[in-house]
Amino acid sequence: PFVTILGDGPLALVMAQLMVRQNATVRVVGQSPRAVHLCEKWRVKHRLLDDVGLRHDQDVVVDCLGTPSGFSRVLQMVRPRGKVVIKRASHVKDSSAAESIAEMLRSELQVIGSWWGGISDAVGVLNRREVDVSELIESRTPLEELPKMIDHIMRTDALKVIVEV
Repeated sequence: PFVTILGDGPLALVMAQLMVRQNATVRVVGQSPRAVHLCEKWRVKHRLLDDVGLRHDQDVVVDCLGTPSGFSRVLQMVRPRGKVVIKRASHVKDSSAAESIAEMLRSELQVIGSWWGGISDAVGVLNRREVDVSELIESRTPLEELPKMIDHIMRTDALKVIVEV
């Protein structure tokens, strides 16, 4: 199947690697220049969010944004009777949730949700080195330097920072 992953944060980048391992044709859609570089390295297709057509023609769309506007784009990308994978459902609290549900029903979409996933499965994937997470770690910082790293951690384009104790 052709899988479009909306978002290019750590969750989306790990998801892309896992989908490629399942022999899916994967495209990551986001805005981060760093994610473009990583996708090229991993041979995963990547498009900028503003360059993607919203033509209801994607087989599977994975929402790794978890925002109302992101979910609206998901609904404009997925084909009728396609599949939508939702990691977070913060859009449900939005006033447009009823419209989103109506659109899902009209399009007869198959919705697959994942709140937490199996931690043992995730640890197994990491132990077997099935995904490359080393590129997602931007820096390692001693605990005493944490206050000055908070601004860096809170940047929207930051991937992950490990604080060593």
